[in-house]
Formats: sequence, C-alpha cells, structure tokens
Amino acid sequence: MVGVIVAAIFVIIFTAYAYNTGKHKTEMSHLSGFWETNKTFNEESGLSVFTMYIGKYSNGVYPVYLLMVDTDENILINTPSNMSLSRSSLLNFKLPFKLQSSSAPSSVFKEFKATFTDLGSEFIPNNVTIKYFPQSCKFVLVGDDTIYGCLFKNPELTEMVSIKDEDKKQSSSNAPSQDVQDNTDVFHEVA
Repeated sequence: MVGVIVAAIFVIIFTAYAYNTGKHKTEMSHLSGFWETNKTFNEESGLSVFTMYIGKYSNGVYPVYLLMVDTDENILINTPSNMSLSRSSLLNFKLPFKLQSSSAPSSVFKEFKATFTDLGSEFIPNNVTIKYFPQSCKFVLVGDDTIYGCLFKNPELTEMVSIKDEDKKQSSSNAPSQDVQDNTDVFHEVA
C-alpha cells in the first residue's frame, strides 16, 4: 500500500514537472518577434517609437535589435545586440499580490535578469530586469526604479519575419542562418 502511494506521488510530481517544463519552453519560444511600446507609454516618455526585435534563442543568447526615436525624430538607439536571460528567482514567476480564485492572465509574469552586450546606450543600461507576461504578450524593462519600456508583441511584423524565414528555408536549405542581420531589412521597412 505504501508503495502505491509513493508511486502515485512520484507520477504526480513527474507529470507536474514535465507540464511546467513544456509550458515554460513554449512561452519562451513566443519571446522572439517584434515588440513595440504603445501610444500612452510613448507620450509619457517623450518617444515616438520604441521597437525591439528579439531573434530566436541560440547559443545562450537572443539576438536583438533596438530602435528608439524621440518626439523630435532624433534616433536615440538604433543598434543590434545580444541579450542573455537568467532567472531572477527560483520559481521564475510571480503571482498577483492578492491571490484570487482565478489569476488574470495579465497578472502572472516571469522575471529575468537581462544582459545586453555592446548596447552602448545611455537610455537603457546593459543590465535590466525583464518582467515577461506570456499570456498577455507584454514585457517590461525595469532597472533602478525606472521603467525603460513596456512593450507589446506586434503579431503582424512577427508573422512577416516568420514567412520570410520559411521562404529562405525553402529556397536554400544549406545557407547558414543570420537571424538579426537577415531580418533588419524588415525592421527598417517598418521604421
């Protein structure tokens, strides 16, 4: 009898672990694509554009491209970089302060420490915290009590890159992938 209970507990723990691992990988695969700030954030921060392209995870980093333009049309950031993410907590997710019977999708987030290499910007530091809300397709760049960006996924631009990548795979299966460099022309078409 004790053996059956131990086996049942083991199966439950293993199933929960496998489910959460799969869910985490799926949510993280949705991180790649185009992200943009909304009109309200831009007005409050004096920006006309803040867009970030996040490429597919490879070799421990996400290739990224950031474009930030102020309301006077001065380009503040226009540079490619690499971004590495590390967990900022053991559980790697946060719940709302008041536990409710059902958590709203916008209140559950994963928190990461993000490090940008060669960003060289005075507007966003190389080390920030990212609060990623996978269910509402939003992430917030935070550091030193400052919100540097509240970005929402742009599904239309993200789909354009996906279609372009599929076309490249079909036309040339032997060519190496250069995720950020190959997709900057789509990024510039939008800007």
